Amino acid sequence: MKKVLGIVGLIFITATGFAQTITELKDCNEEDFLNNKSTTYTPPKYVLPNSNMWKKWSRNRNNRHTFGFQKSSTSLGATIITAEDIALAPARNLLDLLEVYVPGAYWLNAESGKVIGMQGWIASRNLRYQVLVDGVNVNQQTHSGAMNELENWDLDDIAQIEVIRGAAAARYGTGAVAGVILISTKAANGSKKQTNINGAFMSSYNSMGGNFSHRVSNDDLDFSFFGSWRKTAGYSPKAFSNNLNGEHIEFGYLGQDFRVAPFDKTPLAFYNDYNNAPQLKLAAHLRFRKKWNLRLRYTSAGGTVGGTATQTLQQTGMVIDSVTTDVNGFPVYAYSREYANELVNLKAFQTRQFTVSLGRQWNYIDSSSNKGYIINSQVSWNTQDYENRRDTMFTFNTTVPENTRKRLSDIDDPIYKKHNFSETTLNLRLSGTYAFPIGQITLGTEYTHRTIGIGWGDFANELRVGEEGAFVNSNKSKVIGFSAQQGGFTPSTFSEGFIGNGWYSYQTEAFSELSLSPAKWVNFTAMSRLTNHAYSKTAWNHRFALSFPINHQHSLQLSRQIAHRLGTEEQLYATYSYDNLASPERFDGVSFNYQFTPTYHWRFAVQAYQNQVELSNLHTRQNLQYFRPIGKTTYRGIELEANYTSKSFNIGANYSKVMPIEAPTYFPGNYADSLHVQTTFFNNNPNQIAKLWIRYKFFNNRATVQANFRAMWDYAYAQKDLNERVYPAFDELETVAESPQELEEIRALKQVFLQQNPYNMDARLDISASLKISDNIVISAYVLNLWSNNKGRRYTYDDGLQAHEADPQLAQFGVAVDKVVSFIYSPQRLKFIEEPLVFGLKLNLTL
Repeated sequence: MKKVLGIVGLIFITATGFAQTITELKDCNEEDFLNNKSTTYTPPKYVLPNSNMWKKWSRNRNNRHTFGFQKSSTSLGATIITAEDIALAPARNLLDLLEVYVPGAYWLNAESGKVIGMQGWIASRNLRYQVLVDGVNVNQQTHSGAMNELENWDLDDIAQIEVIRGAAAARYGTGAVAGVILISTKAANGSKKQTNINGAFMSSYNSMGGNFSHRVSNDDLDFSFFGSWRKTAGYSPKAFSNNLNGEHIEFGYLGQDFRVAPFDKTPLAFYNDYNNAPQLKLAAHLRFRKKWNLRLRYTSAGGTVGGTATQTLQQTGMVIDSVTTDVNGFPVYAYSREYANELVNLKAFQTRQFTVSLGRQWNYIDSSSNKGYIINSQVSWNTQDYENRRDTMFTFNTTVPENTRKRLSDIDDPIYKKHNFSETTLNLRLSGTYAFPIGQITLGTEYTHRTIGIGWGDFANELRVGEEGAFVNSNKSKVIGFSAQQGGFTPSTFSEGFIGNGWYSYQTEAFSELSLSPAKWVNFTAMSRLTNHAYSKTAWNHRFALSFPINHQHSLQLSRQIAHRLGTEEQLYATYSYDNLASPERFDGVSFNYQFTPTYHWRFAVQAYQNQVELSNLHTRQNLQYFRPIGKTTYRGIELEANYTSKSFNIGANYSKVMPIEAPTYFPGNYADSLHVQTTFFNNNPNQIAKLWIRYKFFNNRATVQANFRAMWDYAYAQKDLNERVYPAFDELETVAESPQELEEIRALKQVFLQQNPYNMDARLDISASLKISDNIVISAYVLNLWSNNKGRRYTYDDGLQAHEADPQLAQFGVAVDKVVSFIYSPQRLKFIEEPLVFGLKLNLTL
């Protein structure tokens, strides 16, 4: 028995010694043991708990990945972007910023706006990422997800951005299955008084603007204000697209290579303001009595979408050019359309958002027992207005009434809106953490009340929401009476229903987390979150993490995540209107993180993950609506990071790779806004991405230069589709050519397609420089796309609607998909714009 106890004791002593850090060893004083004059132990003097005790206890701890606090060494798998990183990055907005610093992050153009890809995931709307600003979820839950903050061009009010990828995102609730973007804005930060004025200009986009901020602080009160204005005219890019449905199949650049309207017109302006209305951002923060935080924030963003569409001529009517008779003597009319006098950007969106939040924290830590509690509370009210304008308004009527002609000439008329609504959310959150020597336990609850209704300043008959805008106010709606081709509905063909002034939903959540550190070298965290939505089945989020902060150099973490995503509010309501509860979309993930910090200057990290994900959407069966999975897939990936930091030199490098390990499974059916699983997950995804940024400071840190390089390649599924569907279809077309002239046209078409070298490596280089002329004046300049091997190409997201939607149905009836039919759709994903060389200039004045 003594031998057994001796072995156990030896293992304990060895483990304890292995867990000690260099700092702990230096603090160990031998004289306390060898030259102790007294054999009587005297306990340390009791110190009354105060605010300094909380600061001491929470030092070197964070709550980024947990509800409570834990040592930084146990928080892995996140990217921190500081205010300095933001100031020095050549970035137009948050989308560019993520593409510069976050491993594996990139973005594409899409019909609904710009969409983010991370860790192998990308979809037509940013519904699987959560964006939180100072703890408030600012996603639009009704239709588009993360949008407003991502596309606002002014980033000067942001103090820090943290991007969490992988299993740690589960704690932020449903919808955080792919990642979380946590934004912290600048506060007074203890400065007595400071005022900043900034101005900015960016060439090519003809963008200019500025901001003003003021911060003041004293013992009891901190106040900060920020206001910005940014106007962007945009530019008309070189846009490569195709026309596969006209008399002639054509590929080429819009406005240059096409013979058939509308592809022969100027491309849609890129990154321009919606209706020439500038972007605005207003924010105020008040901290009083050192405990209460009151925040107000207004942001707006908007512009054209798609990227490869043409500017649209507004049709105002039809005229009869001539009348002839057929062989039977019946009249035959020749019509032509009437258009407005100038091109307009009909395909565009606008989003405006206003948020108010009030938060309070109570904390108490006992110095003698190292026990205490942390209580956090927050109430927030968030309202946002959304308009999504479409470009398909035209009429086939031979005669157009004068009232209709006027409406067609007004681009602000509701008949042009695919979506036009507001979303207002009230959120209450309360959580409490009890800390004890070897861990923490957290319990919390959250309540959300959401109202979807009439847009800001609109009339009830202008309301339009739902997939394809299929919910309207009543039969008095301004979109009733127009044909489906016109973007409207007739009462007999109305597909969803009337919703009056809108509807509301409520959601309750309960969450808990246990974090234990029985030894210095191990930490176990278990989290569960239960979500009950009025129109959905119960959703669970679970996360289990085992961390090994072995010593000051090595940290390991194993995580398991089971998460769910609810449908959008419009999808849930559509399902509920047929007396059904929607099934949440499931996400299973496993990740491994390793961090190695050999010295203060160097940091290395590895993250490996494997995910099994579902893709859910509206499903129509027997004229009933269901929200359910339409497919699933499994894939794995790896991310490698290396960072070097010194007083004057910083280098960051990362590499990511996504590897599908199971062919996507597609469940046949009739889906509203259908998305093909394979296309959604992989055809838009560069399987390998490498990034490098280098920063150098000189002249006593008064001057700084930075270079950012990134490369994307290995579009494996897109290349596979080209090899199996497109190129054989070209060969098929050559064999069925009926004349030498037709054969020559087909070969010329194929050559145009091949010359684009589809889905080759895309690499580009950006640079920036900053000079601190005095303590009060800083000038910065940057260049976007200084070098590119692929013309600064930015692809357009392919939703697979036309490329694949017929395949399962045809296969279900034993019909083989014809190669020529496949050709008609598959090349449509080869759409892109060429981003220009851009020069930017910023001026910062501190008063």
